[in-house]
Amino acid sequence: MKPKNIYFYPNLFAWTLVFFLIGNYAFGWVTPTQNPPDGDLSAPLDISSTSQTKTGNLTIDSLFKVGRYSSAPSGSTGALYYDTTENEFKGYEDSSWASLKGSAPISSVFGRTGAVVATSGDYSVGNITGAAPLASPTFTGSVTMPGTGIWNSSGSVGIGTTAPGVPLQIDKDSNLASASSFASTLVVTSDNPGVKAMVGFFGADATVGGPVFNGYKARGTIASPTISTDGDSLMTFSGYGYDTTTTTGYKYGSSVTFKRDTGVGGVRIPGKIWFNTAPGGASSDILTRMAITSAGNVGIGTTDPSYKLDVVSGGSTTARFGTAASDEVTIGGGSGKLTVGTIDPIYTIHGIQYATYMAGMIGVKEEVTGILEMNANEIKIDGNKLFQEIINFDDLEEGSDLWLFAKTTNLKENFDEMIVLLTPAFDGKIWYEKDVDKNLLTIFAIPNVVLNSTIEISYRLTAPRFDFEQWTNYSDSESKGFNLDELLE
Repeated sequence: MKPKNIYFYPNLFAWTLVFFLIGNYAFGWVTPTQNPPDGDLSAPLDISSTSQTKTGNLTIDSLFKVGRYSSAPSGSTGALYYDTTENEFKGYEDSSWASLKGSAPISSVFGRTGAVVATSGDYSVGNITGAAPLASPTFTGSVTMPGTGIWNSSGSVGIGTTAPGVPLQIDKDSNLASASSFASTLVVTSDNPGVKAMVGFFGADATVGGPVFNGYKARGTIASPTISTDGDSLMTFSGYGYDTTTTTGYKYGSSVTFKRDTGVGGVRIPGKIWFNTAPGGASSDILTRMAITSAGNVGIGTTDPSYKLDVVSGGSTTARFGTAASDEVTIGGGSGKLTVGTIDPIYTIHGIQYATYMAGMIGVKEEVTGILEMNANEIKIDGNKLFQEIINFDDLEEGSDLWLFAKTTNLKENFDEMIVLLTPAFDGKIWYEKDVDKNLLTIFAIPNVVLNSTIEISYRLTAPRFDFEQWTNYSDSESKGFNLDELLE
């Protein structure tokens, strides 16, 4: 028996399935009731995560052209497209296509480089990433930065503040408002535990005048500052040099430290300055070599000078004043006191240095020495000629040794205090008489043998200086000088 057609039912099922799918597709498409976007439907545009691909270019709102054009399409202001020939995005402005590619691209700002202009309003800048910043940004508004910061419309930049009073202000202390009182250029503040400081470069300062670099220091916190105390460092300038000995790097060399001195503040606070250096080598010390106190005392080798110039040193040569023979040292305008143990004028003879020493004197006195030639008169004593010479201290040549001696000792008032030492240049007798009322000194001599009509004597006159009463034998110096209690034990 011949079998029936076994393919009838499979064929029927297959064609039924095909017509079902075709009908489902046809009846499933719903035409929008009106032109997009108002009547647009989500299907057949797939809004799922499934990728879609469109062959050909896509133009949105006649402006944004998505596609790959080998040459510039027709455009109007605001249109964008990608140029496959030059491999860059282009935008239509000023009646032509302009490249959006610059020397410093930023991927996160629409791939745009070149000028970004804000005619008004402010920019808020978040985390900007990319190869480089905008090539030539121009802002007419203010730029607010993350945290507390601003680049305002006046061109000033504030970090830690939104109201910079200077071109660049880096500020962590809102209580330090003194910067506004200066024509400042830069203000930097910091706040460490228990220590607060501010430094600033100021273009003008009414107190000092001219460019000034100021440092500010307070204790406490930003919210509750407290007064600085003695020894606090107000500001330090340090210098470092690169070195490869022992270790490699920049190493401290010297510094100048401005500190608060002892005393009570008022309109100003007492200040002092320390000059510091490092000895180098294996030492890590930083030594203060010179200091100036609030009293104006200068110390070399000490940070606490007791005198206007206090030099402390254990070396053989503590200080040197001048190198020329014409150099002078003036103390107290020429009337001060020099406290010293030994005065040693040095003489060099035949290349050898010789020391000479000045004698000390008890009491403040002046001395003068000289030679007199005495003439004989007609008087004889015991058959020997009498030689006589009178020195009238009221009738002396101005500028002569005796005249200067009389002036510096105020001899009119101290004539009776004058000491006279005479030495004859002959064998015989010599003596003197003083006339206090007439300021006369008369010298007599009787030689045992007279060989000439004149004889010679030498004299040495000593008298207290005009101000001798001010200088007692007791010293009020803080120095012990020669301590005989120890030296003569």
